[in-house]
Amino acid sequence: MTSWLRGGPTRIGADSIAMRKHWKAYCVYCGGRAGTRDHCPPKLLLERPYPPNLPTVRACASCNEGFSRDEEYFLAILAQVGSTPALIAKVAEGGSVDRALAKAPGLDERIIRSLSIGEDGTVFVQPEIDRIHRVIHKIALGIYVLRYGRIPLSESLAFLGVFPYDDENRPPMALVAATFTERFRPKRWSHVQRGIFSYIIVQDPTNWSRLCCVLDFHRSLWGVVTFPRPQPGAESGTEADCFADGVVMRSVGDAIPAIRKRPWQGSKPEAPAATADGRWLAAG
Repeated sequence: MTSWLRGGPTRIGADSIAMRKHWKAYCVYCGGRAGTRDHCPPKLLLERPYPPNLPTVRACASCNEGFSRDEEYFLAILAQVGSTPALIAKVAEGGSVDRALAKAPGLDERIIRSLSIGEDGTVFVQPEIDRIHRVIHKIALGIYVLRYGRIPLSESLAFLGVFPYDDENRPPMALVAATFTERFRPKRWSHVQRGIFSYIIVQDPTNWSRLCCVLDFHRSLWGVVTFPRPQPGAESGTEADCFADGVVMRSVGDAIPAIRKRPWQGSKPEAPAATADGRWLAAG
C-alpha cells in the first residue's frame, strides 16, 4: 500500500496500517479511549457560518466537554480586550457573550471583579491566566497532532505567552520577525477562518531545536506555545493528510503512555507579557 506523505510516495506495511487503526482509538489529550471528535479550534471561537470541513482531533467525552467553561471564559475575556466588529457584536445586548454571561451569573461576576480603572480612566482586565493558558495549550496541541501526525510529550509543550493587540502588550520582536521572510514579507499563515482564527508555525528565535506555534484570535490577541521540532526522518503527513486521517504514526507505543499525563498538568505557565501588574487593556 502506498501513502503520499511529504517528499513523495512511501510504502506502508501491515504493521503501520495496524498502528494507524490502533492510534485512532485514543484521545489526543489524555490517552484514554476516544469516542468523540473535538474541533480545533473550538467552534465557540469561530463565527457563523462556519467554514466547511473544520479540522477535528479524536478525544474522549470527558476531555471534549472538560474545556467548555474555560473556552467560555476565554471568549468573554477576548471580547473585553478586542475591538473588532465581531467581538463588539458578541458583547452587545443579545450577543453570544452577553447571553452567556446572563445564563452564568458566576462567570459574569468573575469578569466584573477582573476589571479595574487606572488613574487616567483607562479600563484594565486582570485575566485568570491559568484558564487562558489551558485553552491556548489545548489548541496548540491539536494543531501539532494535525500537522505532524503524532502527539508530543505533554511536558515538551511550553506556554510562551499571550499578547493582546495594544500598546502595553507586545510579543518579543524576535518572534514577530520570525513571522516575516528575510525580505520582510509576511510569511504564509494558515487560516481556519480568515480574520477570526489563524495560526503559523515558525522557528523559535531563542532555541533552534524548537518551533513556535502562534495563534491569532480575531486579530485581537496572540497566544504562543513552543514545542519540539519533529525529528528528521520521522514519518509525518501534510495538513491535508492529517485532516483526512491519512497519517501514519511512527510509534504509537511510545506516544500513548506519554500522554497519560494531561498536558495542562505540566509545568506552571509563565505569566504573559502585560502591564507591570499583569493587567490587559480593555477595549475602549
